[in-house]
Amino acid sequence: MSIRDIAAVIGIKPSSLYNHFESKEALFDAVIKHAEDLYLLYFQHLETMLLSATTFSEILDVVFLEPIKMSNTFTCYAFSLVQTEQFRYNRASMIFTNTFLEYSINFFKKHFEDCIAKGLCQPFDCRTVSMIIMHSVLIGINLRVHEYLEQHPPYSFAEMFNDLKQVIMRLACPE
Repeated sequence: MSIRDIAAVIGIKPSSLYNHFESKEALFDAVIKHAEDLYLLYFQHLETMLLSATTFSEILDVVFLEPIKMSNTFTCYAFSLVQTEQFRYNRASMIFTNTFLEYSINFFKKHFEDCIAKGLCQPFDCRTVSMIIMHSVLIGINLRVHEYLEQHPPYSFAEMFNDLKQVIMRLACPE
């Protein structure tokens, strides 16, 4: 796809795009960088929400319900783009690995370790559970993109997270 094709799709003149981006690659870099910025803002939002949670169940609600509330179509498409382009584009691969995966896993791991330290749950393998959650969030984002494209995903975002929450609750807070 050329700059001319992109301009035609969005309904502007190619020269308008060239005023802001010197090439198609520069435009793509800007989209990828914006996706990374949105992702970090999302985790700032999660951090704020987690500060008000007082039980392990409430913490899991934040972890699992906030992605469901994500209603910004561009954000979902941007995250999905980075996830898709990680195999062809080095910058997307770096963002996917360092930001989407490693940052997210460490973020959840830290909060779960805090729960254990506060006695909100029994010890469990926080890193493994965080990895499972992060991969589920990425699947959920792709399900949300399917919804935006008016395709019917094979299962719902909410059902997947509810099932995963129940498994983690049994692991960390057995009765």
